Amino acid sequence: IALIFCNMCVIIFIIRLFQLPIVKGPYYRDLAENNRLKELSIEAPRGDILDRKGFAIVYSVYDDLTKTDKIMRVYNDPLAFGHIVGYRQSASIDDIRQDSCPEERLRLNDTVGKEGIEKIYECELRGIKGKKLIAVDAKGNNLQTINVREPQSGKKIQIALDSELQKKAYF
Repeated sequence: IALIFCNMCVIIFIIRLFQLPIVKGPYYRDLAENNRLKELSIEAPRGDILDRKGFAIVYSVYDDLTKTDKIMRVYNDPLAFGHIVGYRQSASIDDIRQDSCPEERLRLNDTVGKEGIEKIYECELRGIKGKKLIAVDAKGNNLQTINVREPQSGKKIQIALDSELQKKAYF
């Protein structure tokens, strides 16, 4: 009985040796490749909002102070223009479901225009995110940048508002 048991164990071992590299090999290779590469999203700068004379009421800048490559939205004179320009906020589940922009779909943690010009021209202002493909080691440390697709800025929107007249009217 011991001999039969040992022979069965050897046969099972040989079958398993065949199955792992030959039958399941492609599956484990794909797992290893996906575990080795990490894809990072690069935020796209939103388009500027200009008044009728070309003065930037709102524009985007990279925040290099924190070394995160995050983009800050700068609102010139928010008291005078805030009710017209509106604001942005993290996209809700409803925003993601109702997103109608064909170029770049909203994802979790994206920001979206919630009011005013930021909302009305959301698709034009949004831009297209970039991607960075990075090789990582088993601990997740970055080893090498494989490929980078730069983000595309959103379009500039010029509105009929005269910023000087608006400031005089506000103050």
